[in-house]
Amino acid sequence: MTRSLGVNLFLAMASATVLVVSGTWLFASDDASLDDVMLRAGVVALGVCALLAWLFARWIGTPVEEMERVAKRLASGKLEGRVRSERNDAIGALGHAIDDMADQLAERIESGHAETARLRTIVDAMVEAVLVTDDKGTIVLSNAALVALVGRDPFGNTVIQALRSPELGEAVARAGRGETQRVAFDLRTARGDRSLSAQVAALPKGAGVITVLHDVTDVRRADSVRRDFAANASHELRTPLTSIRGFAETLLDGAIENPVIAKRFAQNIVDNAVRLQRIVDDLLELSRAESPDAVLVLEPVSALEVATKVVRALEGRAGDKGTQVSVSGEPADAWCLAEPRSLDHVLMNLVENAIKYTPPKAKVAVTVDPHEGRVRIRVKDDGPGIAPQHVARIFERFYRVDPGRSREQGGTGLGLSIVRHLVTRMDGDVSVESKLGEGTTFTVLLTRPRVSLSDWSDEHPV
Repeated sequence: MTRSLGVNLFLAMASATVLVVSGTWLFASDDASLDDVMLRAGVVALGVCALLAWLFARWIGTPVEEMERVAKRLASGKLEGRVRSERNDAIGALGHAIDDMADQLAERIESGHAETARLRTIVDAMVEAVLVTDDKGTIVLSNAALVALVGRDPFGNTVIQALRSPELGEAVARAGRGETQRVAFDLRTARGDRSLSAQVAALPKGAGVITVLHDVTDVRRADSVRRDFAANASHELRTPLTSIRGFAETLLDGAIENPVIAKRFAQNIVDNAVRLQRIVDDLLELSRAESPDAVLVLEPVSALEVATKVVRALEGRAGDKGTQVSVSGEPADAWCLAEPRSLDHVLMNLVENAIKYTPPKAKVAVTVDPHEGRVRIRVKDDGPGIAPQHVARIFERFYRVDPGRSREQGGTGLGLSIVRHLVTRMDGDVSVESKLGEGTTFTVLLTRPRVSLSDWSDEHPV
């Protein structure tokens, strides 16, 4: 049966008493005085006590000191320490209890770390930027989206220091007083100027504030594009409609009686009706190109043959201006993945523009060649070129470098926008290079087929 610590102490004291009495009896003699007996008994008692003290230190003190060391290591966060006592008494039971406590503590801390890691993964996976401040306004938590937004880890900074937004700083301060806030502001970030919307709310028990930032730059830009498109489309449609109405009303007011004027006005009505039809056709084409439901079926197409057909179709217009248009390329290197009708539309627009906006007797060159694993189609002219401020916006809807001249030549301002969307839908890229006085080059890059085309041209002529 396991003996308790109290029983052990009682037995030790009883043994000491017996030893003292026995020692006194052994050292006593008939002629010894009482003082000698007491002195001898005291010496024996001190020796016995010293021996017992050493035994108790070995029996109790050493394991207690070991438990103390383990407890201090656990308190400092070093959870690998254990007592590992093999005793079957109360001290051993205490050691086992400390070990059990350490095991449970380690398990809970590991579970807490795993939960924290899961939460960190979830927060970092969020598209929205998140930051948490403590009750003093210092950022104590942020996610990867916020770090990417500001370009550095904002930990330990205030909101003003990290994002330099007075509007957001004021919203965080108000949220700290218990007012849920929603604020929109513009911010210069590592990714350029961005428009942000923030939802700011207080944490429970006044522990701090959590802020979720939504990047609404693309949404605002899309809204702006839609508004601009509606305004530009209305303007472009209004111009020919106004002309048609004006000429028609003039004819009704009596001009129809004059054959010369009537014929000229009727021709103007026809010209504006044709222009109106072109705008409507381009709007429909642009809508088709932008529609996510429209699927372009890509197939191997010879870009050289399509370019040759386009140039032949525009020979008459080029001849009227004395413009020389050439096509060059190797047939074996001209195969690309494209939708034939869309590629024809792209090249027709680019070559027609090159002829239209270059001076008489200019040169336009269309080349098809391989480039970095893709097929490159270039349409180059030696016209007046495009100013740098216009190059960046040349593919915008209804954007014109020279509005007056473009309208006179029948341009709708939608052609290059359609080109960009069609090329993108064919998994390609389109770009422009131009310098004033040195001409303009439009470049289209399309994917090369990965299948053998040795027999394709014979079986599937373009």
